[in-house]
Amino acid sequence: MTTWCSSVSLNVGASRFAKVSAPRPGSAPTQNARPAPVSTTARTASSRSPCVYAAPNSVAIGPENAFNCSGRLRVIVATPSAIDSVTCASVIVRLLVRLVKHSAGSNRNARNSVTRVLGSPLTIMARTFAFTFSSHLAAPPATVWAHATSMAGVNRELFPLARMTHPPGLVSLDDVEIRPGERICRSWILAGGFLPIDYDDLTLIEVEPGRRFLERSPMLTQREWQHERIIEPAAGGCTITDRVHFVPRLGFLGALFLPMFRLAFRLRHRTLRRLFGTVS
Repeated sequence: MTTWCSSVSLNVGASRFAKVSAPRPGSAPTQNARPAPVSTTARTASSRSPCVYAAPNSVAIGPENAFNCSGRLRVIVATPSAIDSVTCASVIVRLLVRLVKHSAGSNRNARNSVTRVLGSPLTIMARTFAFTFSSHLAAPPATVWAHATSMAGVNRELFPLARMTHPPGLVSLDDVEIRPGERICRSWILAGGFLPIDYDDLTLIEVEPGRRFLERSPMLTQREWQHERIIEPAAGGCTITDRVHFVPRLGFLGALFLPMFRLAFRLRHRTLRRLFGTVS
């Protein structure tokens, strides 16, 4: 049994080293194959591409690629063109930064100039515009009050510039129950009587029948519209006074609205003087 196992082991050992043969007499010992020699080419700013000088059957590898191909070390070499690109990019970035700073400074100066002329943005947005018109009419206060509180009378004063819409049942303020601060209706303002340009959420704050009313309403273009009309007895008739205050939603448009509203009330008072006459 021992003899059979030994023979098997010898056979297995012999089979494992069967492919290894002794060197022939006179031949050099077998060595590991060496890699082919590497041809390197150094590039300068004025040199041409290494591919121009490479022989048709040879491969030219730069020093950085030689290390990269070996797998042991990775080298990144900045060539003159890359350096030029980086330099140009840095210069462009610095120029952009200067432009941004200069633009910010210019905008700051412009904002300061606007603030000195018009005030701060909050002041501009919240700016209130106001004007007053007054006429001495040759009519009793009750007659003028009935006209001033009727929608027909309001539209007659505004003709031909505009017309205000109203619910069919709203003929006069005396026909509705007035709750101070509560909207009565939404009245659309029609330029020329047909083109919608604004609306007025008609809201009365104070009412003194026969003498005074104070309207404070939001509008499409106005954050707040306040119109106070006072009718007081005077010699030979009465005096009617309109005081208007308004705050535009866009403050810079106030300079545009002011002459328009003044024109409308100038027309209204001219119509009142024509209807009721004046006291000489």
